[in-house]
Amino acid sequence: HVKCDYRLELPAGMRVERVPDKTSIKSEFGEVTIEYSMSGNVLVATQIVSFAQSRIPPDKYPNFRDFVNTYIRATRQRLRLVNAAP
Repeated sequence: HVKCDYRLELPAGMRVERVPDKTSIKSEFGEVTIEYSMSGNVLVATQIVSFAQSRIPPDKYPNFRDFVNTYIRATRQRLRLVNAAP
């Protein structure tokens, strides 16, 4: 599996309105987990991706494509920044 941490330092005086919920995707092809957390003014997105198969038979391509597209959509969640002080 592959684990990646992405860090985004928020501008001074800003905060994330709502940190997205954990996302888990499982299929016969593998598993994806995406988690978000805050560490001070840094947003951390952790992605863990593991593939269960190294070769995909041609008849499984449509299902594999759906798995990959679901993963891509999960990585495109939008975050809204708001002023930290009301």
